Amino acid sequence: MVTISPGLSLERPQIGRSASGTGLPLDSTKSQWQLELDWERFDAYATRIRSIAFDDCSEWAEDRSWAVTFKVIAEFSLYHPRGAFFPPNVRRLHWGGIRPESVIAVLPFISRTTEHLHLRLGEDVPEETAEKLFRCITQKQANLKSFSLDSIFPPQILSNSLVRLITNFRQLESVVLPRHYQTRTIVEALGHLPQLKRLAVNYEMTMGSPPHGQGQALNFLPGRFLGLKEVEIDAPVPNITRLLSEFQPAAQLQHLIVSCAKLDKTSDASDLVATIAQRCPALQTLAFNFCTWSTPAREVNLTFGTFRPVLSCRNLHSFRIGFGKPFKMTLLDFQEMALAWPNLRVLVLCPDPQIGQSEGLSWNMLSTIASLFPYLERFSTYFSSTNEVKFAGDILPQEEFQLLKKLDIGASTVPADKVALGFLIGACCRLPVSISDSSDWENRRRSEENVKKWQEVENIARRAAQMKQEIRKSWHL
Repeated sequence: MVTISPGLSLERPQIGRSASGTGLPLDSTKSQWQLELDWERFDAYATRIRSIAFDDCSEWAEDRSWAVTFKVIAEFSLYHPRGAFFPPNVRRLHWGGIRPESVIAVLPFISRTTEHLHLRLGEDVPEETAEKLFRCITQKQANLKSFSLDSIFPPQILSNSLVRLITNFRQLESVVLPRHYQTRTIVEALGHLPQLKRLAVNYEMTMGSPPHGQGQALNFLPGRFLGLKEVEIDAPVPNITRLLSEFQPAAQLQHLIVSCAKLDKTSDASDLVATIAQRCPALQTLAFNFCTWSTPAREVNLTFGTFRPVLSCRNLHSFRIGFGKPFKMTLLDFQEMALAWPNLRVLVLCPDPQIGQSEGLSWNMLSTIASLFPYLERFSTYFSSTNEVKFAGDILPQEEFQLLKKLDIGASTVPADKVALGFLIGACCRLPVSISDSSDWENRRRSEENVKKWQEVENIARRAAQMKQEIRKSWHL
């Protein structure tokens, strides 16, 4: 997959002067490159490009004849008057490769203007190629502000090269690394970045220890990471609790995401929540991912009481919980939450249960939630399909979601009365709403039949919302 922003594409660009007027194919001979290519036109095109995404890892991209290949990039670099630096104004690069040549092909695109670099290295990339890539990037005089790496390479292979890269780009403000790259050497280098504001450790769906037995050495040493505002951690819950309790600038954190491969005890979650409530009062976004993809132990149960301590974080506008069981909420629980977080914009409550799927939230609570959280932009939870959907016929209720654009239903199934549900959702939303099963942590595929049913519900909800808008317009005529 190759995408170019803004609205540009490197797929066989028509930049030649061929007599037929069809443009110069990218597999042209050397003489054609030298004699026929319209470099002036290419430059006018290339200078407009600010972002490039290249990925030959996609399973569907078996036929890559349409894509920008290593050969094409090499020939551009060889014959272009400016040499191997084109386009000249790229600021954001998202590059994924499963072959050595496609990985190395990113290098000509990195220049002084590059500020954001995301690399994804496939498992078939040789170690020597990965090491060479990091060495070459380190030698580039880019102005990197953010760096992200997605790789399953053992950290000991790339540790030295990665440390050199981190040390070389001291202006980095954001770093995202795989879970198993929380080694002492790498963490020590990160601690010396004076402008680091965001540190994220990628969540991985792995049970027990991380790959290669690595990755649990993340430690906020005294005097380090003083500018951090956003942290994403993937580690055993007791480790995260210890980490936050020892982190001196915790009070300044604004965004926190914690993930774990396994939640062994309810008390571990309670201890973590209590620590966050005490140490991180300035949080604006908070997310817990307690291994949503696997079946949790039956003795591990999370309730609203588990998370009640973080109601003291009064600045929250985004709160998300992921867990393998439905999250039970009473009317009183929602009222407490609304009182503590009047400006909440995002609310996600365990939409992907693995067990207990008959215990979801009743759709008949939706209007009450709309009255308590009128400014929600996204609401996600697991809804029960067994309760009867009650719609009294009023599509202009006094209370409704003013800004809701996305309703994530997770693994919920469609109730029997699709029409009543569609009108209920439409009545509760001032704007046309999108119904989605998208998840923060899951890669879920619904059956085609279920997809079709939810699409029908969304269409009814949108028609109801449009009817409301037309009625309101008629009042002002």
